[in-house]
Amino acid sequence: DGTSGKELWRSDGTSGGTYRVADINAGPNSSNPTALTAVNGTIYFVADNGINGQELWKSDGSQGGTALVRDIVAGAGTSSPSNLTNVAGTLFFTANWSNLGIELCKTDGTVNGTGLVKDIRTGAASSAPEQLTNVGGTLVFAANDGTNGVELWKSNGQTAGTTLVSNIHPTDSSNPKQLRVLNGVVLFVAADATTGAELWSYNTGTGITQQVADIRTGVNSSLISPLTVVGNSAFFAANDGTNGQELWKTDGTAVGTVLVKDISPGSGLAVTRLINANGTLFFTATQTATGNELWKSDGTALGTTLVADVATGTASSGINNLTVAGNRVFFSANDGINGDQLWSTDLSGAGLYRHRSASGQPTMQFSENGSGISDIVESKGGLVFAGTSDQTGRELSRISLAGIPVIQQPGILVSTTRPTLSWTAIPGAVNYEVWIRNQSTGVNPFYRVVVSTLSHVPTSDLPLGRYNLWVRGINAASETGPWSIQSNFFVDQRVQVNAVTRLQSTARPTISWQALPGAARYEIYVNNLTTGAQRVYSDTNITGTSWTSTTDMPMGLYRGWVRAFDTAGNAGGWSAAFEVHVLPAPAPLAPLNPTFATQPQFSWSSLAGAVTYEVFVRNLSTGAIVQSATGLTTTNWTPSAPLATGMHRWWVNAVAAGNYRSQSVPVTDFRVGGQTDLLTPSGTINTGTPEFRWKPVDGAATYELFVTRVDVPVAGIINATGLTSTTYTPTTPLPAGSYRVWVRAISTTAVVGPWSALVTFSIA
Repeated sequence: DGTSGKELWRSDGTSGGTYRVADINAGPNSSNPTALTAVNGTIYFVADNGINGQELWKSDGSQGGTALVRDIVAGAGTSSPSNLTNVAGTLFFTANWSNLGIELCKTDGTVNGTGLVKDIRTGAASSAPEQLTNVGGTLVFAANDGTNGVELWKSNGQTAGTTLVSNIHPTDSSNPKQLRVLNGVVLFVAADATTGAELWSYNTGTGITQQVADIRTGVNSSLISPLTVVGNSAFFAANDGTNGQELWKTDGTAVGTVLVKDISPGSGLAVTRLINANGTLFFTATQTATGNELWKSDGTALGTTLVADVATGTASSGINNLTVAGNRVFFSANDGINGDQLWSTDLSGAGLYRHRSASGQPTMQFSENGSGISDIVESKGGLVFAGTSDQTGRELSRISLAGIPVIQQPGILVSTTRPTLSWTAIPGAVNYEVWIRNQSTGVNPFYRVVVSTLSHVPTSDLPLGRYNLWVRGINAASETGPWSIQSNFFVDQRVQVNAVTRLQSTARPTISWQALPGAARYEIYVNNLTTGAQRVYSDTNITGTSWTSTTDMPMGLYRGWVRAFDTAGNAGGWSAAFEVHVLPAPAPLAPLNPTFATQPQFSWSSLAGAVTYEVFVRNLSTGAIVQSATGLTTTNWTPSAPLATGMHRWWVNAVAAGNYRSQSVPVTDFRVGGQTDLLTPSGTINTGTPEFRWKPVDGAATYELFVTRVDVPVAGIINATGLTSTTYTPTTPLPAGSYRVWVRAISTTAVVGPWSALVTFSIA
């Protein structure tokens, strides 16, 4: 406490009920109590009062009831008691006697009742008993008598009743370790002369000691650790020489000793930190994809699964201090963001939760940079542990396990912006506080309210995003209870795609949708149903509410979806599918001009996705379609018969799979017979050197221009022949007046085309 050094304290889980029991080493020096062990309501421990050295002490929780049990090494010398073990109400321990070494001792709490059980290794040398284990009222342990090496022993607390069980390795020590009791039989790891350190058993009833299984055959050891009993099986990690350090189990027989699952294929270390959680094994294991994380097993390969990847990705969360309390498994872990914090999960492996302070806002951490959680103990309906706070440093903390509301609604995924929230009743609560954090944006609280009912519907919308929900009870004195286990849910609003024209005449149709509250960006995903190709168009970073392909889409039927992402990158569900037929029309290339040819070649642009093309030619004088062709697989076509002289109109369709045709097809008019049309000048102009311009004629070699004066009859004021372009500008200005003009084409075969229609103009 900063005054008395490190001393013995007690706590009932409240601030007022937490106090120092006794200042054993008076003043600022520490007595350093360790190895606290309960026997019949008395706490035994090891401490140094500064006078008697490190010796065995006891306490009933009061200052007057805290006393030295016996000064085994009189004066300032120390016996360093260790291995404190309760066996049927008797405390066994080991101590270092001045003339006997470290040997087996016991106590009933009195000076006279505290002493040596047996000097197993006679003289000053130590037998150094360890692995003290209570097996149905009999103490079983490992010790070295100086003759047989370190082997398995047993004791009933009497000198004569303290005997060697079995000399497993006659020429050396078998070093029994990890003594565990399974169905009344002691399982342990020991090494004989031929098989290395493997799994053994000792039946206290029959007295039989035997090897259970040689998991790694030959002299190499299977490196068994740590044995953990769950129901009628003991689980452990072992290396059979093939699969690496993996999860095994045994029922105490050779045939019942089997590999549960090869979690990390290969030879790497996989399994550590096993714990029995009310009949289910929880442990940590390493995989390449997830790092070292929390797993559970029911003893089958199928039932051996990852509970949670706390530090997502390949990083390990450093899980430690696994403790079962109530119906949850608590542990310390680092998610890579918040440092070392207190976490828990229910026994199904669901409901993973990072715990916060029991008061204040539910996201308050014990420490922003890691709490160094350790020494987790269940006590009086709560969880007590050591943890670091930014405000108070490393102190004792407690979380109540009773009176916590259990959130029932909403589920993990909700489609409404105002989901129903509900929870279980808490005795004594008259009101409940609801706290919602927008995990996507970090806004906390995003929504907060106090209600008197067991359910609530938010009065404002929760936009697209991930949310954390907590509830706590409030009694009539306005005292608040602990927060519920965090519930997580995602408001999954779907994007509403605007109605789209199913038959599109453009190769780059635009898809638009309604803006979604909480959306930071959108993604579009489009499949080509005609070809069966998946994700032919995909854009994952659309910040607006529409999309247009940046390249021409081949003709065909497309189906697509749109979804939104919140600011944290969490994706909502896909919208309802939209479908669109992309049916653009080919661009006409020829003929675009008047032509001398009566059977001109028609050509057009190629369209990706087009299966065939069809061409139609209409005589504009009669209105009849005079030529047509379907099923064309090329982009050109020549009529089978001559076209009549005069105006015609033509168009071309592309035909896609499913017999779908181009939409909004452009038409092109042209004249057969070589007659051109004068384009300029016309009307009244104010220059004497006008540009005469006319349509080009396909097949023309030259053109002839003829101009006459109207107001002052002058024939052939311009008669230009042999023109090779489609424009002509007089070199001598024409005087003001009225004029008539004609132009005609002469073909490459000297065919003279008809004059164009008369055009009149005036020069002002």
